[in-house]
Amino acid sequence: MTDVEQIEAVLRSDVAEPSPAFAADLDRRVSEGFPKPARRPRPWLRPALAAGAVVLVAAIAVIGTRVQQEHKISEAFKGAPPALLSRAAPPDATLSAAAPRRVERDVQLTIAAPQDKLQQAADGVGTVAESHHGFVSSSHVTTGDTGAGGSFELRVPQRELESTIADLSKLGELRSRSESAQDLTAPYGRTQDRLGNALVERRTLKLRRPTAAIRARIAELSATIDRLGARLRNLRGRTSFSTISVTLEQSKKKSGAGTGAAFDDARRILEGMLNFAVRALAVLLPLALLAALAAFGARVLRRRLASRALR
Repeated sequence: MTDVEQIEAVLRSDVAEPSPAFAADLDRRVSEGFPKPARRPRPWLRPALAAGAVVLVAAIAVIGTRVQQEHKISEAFKGAPPALLSRAAPPDATLSAAAPRRVERDVQLTIAAPQDKLQQAADGVGTVAESHHGFVSSSHVTTGDTGAGGSFELRVPQRELESTIADLSKLGELRSRSESAQDLTAPYGRTQDRLGNALVERRTLKLRRPTAAIRARIAELSATIDRLGARLRNLRGRTSFSTISVTLEQSKKKSGAGTGAAFDDARRILEGMLNFAVRALAVLLPLALLAALAAFGARVLRRRLASRALR
């Protein structure tokens, strides 16, 4: 990779990802072939073009003056040591602009699953990581009647962190969750600025007549660039992907069929039937009492009517 390509890579390293709404709108416009909006008369167009031409001429004049000043400054500092050049650079000469926050996130989860579903839950951890564009960096699973469980370390993109945790929680009973975050924006920006400055300085020195001092400085800058590049890649990886540590435990409850499970199921069924019978009696008993009273009243009424008829 050439110096120019490395400088371009540093400049592009902090390009923000488009929002889902913007990406969806862009996909829609691409599928429609970027239809042109209907033209409407613009009476203000000619005055705006005239004003724009005036502004353009003024901007060209200002840029020409700035270029001449920078040329004079570079001629004045030609042959000066690199340290002096770095101190003479204006404050806005750094490569990094307003960049998004770079935060390293670590999440620890403890999930419990029954013994007969422990292996299924362990397999599900890797499936969840892959479904969210992540991977399992390390894993350890123990099976058996006692001490069964496992530990996993996942790496998932920052934007998929919450959805990954939600899917992992469905593998069993989520017993605990803890999270830590470390803001690495400042170290990332400093490393990026130092790398960009070193690349620009090495590129500038390569355009000059080679001397022993320049060759030694280029070798020193190359070593610095390699070191800063490795550090920048490490910081980018730590802040682009989140770490999820999953501890899988065996719960005391069993979900499979067995003698104990059968007794538990029978007990739950009997309890349900008893509860239903109590509720039914609570409703039917008052109705039966009212029906008995109505029948008794009707019988008494019939007897009185019969006695009056005999008289």
